[in-house]
Amino acid sequence: MKKINLVYFEKKIDQSFIDNVLTNSENVSIFIKKDGELFSNSKFSDSQKLEINMKCISLDQNFSNKLIELIHLVHEIIPSIKTSDLAESQDYSLQHKGKIEAVVSSLVNKFSYENKGLLEFVSLLLIRIARAHAWHNGNKRTAIVSVSKLLSIFGYYIKWSNNNEHYISEWEEFMYKISGKNDEEDKKLQNEEKLLIFVKSKLQQSIWIDIRKISIV
Repeated sequence: MKKINLVYFEKKIDQSFIDNVLTNSENVSIFIKKDGELFSNSKFSDSQKLEINMKCISLDQNFSNKLIELIHLVHEIIPSIKTSDLAESQDYSLQHKGKIEAVVSSLVNKFSYENKGLLEFVSLLLIRIARAHAWHNGNKRTAIVSVSKLLSIFGYYIKWSNNNEHYISEWEEFMYKISGKNDEEDKKLQNEEKLLIFVKSKLQQSIWIDIRKISIV
C-alpha cells in the first residue's frame, strides 16, 4: 500500500480541496485518516491502494517564524529565475523592512481564529506577498515560489507545464493579474475578495499530491 502525509490546519480540513487534489492525481483506492483515525474513504475501480494521513499543524509563532524565514530564503534565489521581461531591473534589495513579517503575522493570526483551510491560506499568502512590494524586484516570483515550496513541505505540489516557455508565459501573466499591474480588465481584480476567488480557482486546478514523497509499504 502507498502512504502519504498531507497537512491540514488545526481548525479545518479542506475536504473539497482534498477531493479535487485526489481526483487530479490518480485513480486509487483512497483511505483518509485524520491523525491516525479513519476519516473517510473513496474507492475507484481498477485501482491501487493509497493511505493518506492528515497531519494537523498549529498556526502559532513558530509557524510564523519558519514561514518568514522560508520566504526570505526563496527571495535569495529569485535572481536566478528569469522571466520574459527583458527590461527587468536587477535591483533585488529589500525595499520595505518588516513588510513580509507583517504579512505573515497578520495571516497566521487571522487563520488561527477563523475556520478556514489551507487553500485559502496559500491563496491569500500569494496575493499579499506579491502586493507587499517588500523588495525592489522579484516580488511576484518570490510569491509563487514561496507558495510552491510551502505546499511541497505540506505534501502537495503545483503542477507546472512541461514546456518551459509556456510555463513562463502562463504564470507570469497570472502573477501580473495578481499584482494589479496589467491592463484595464485586470483592475476588476483589485478587490481582495474577488481576487481571492480568482487565485483559489487557479490553484485548485494546479495543486496535486506530491507523488515523489509517497512511500510504498
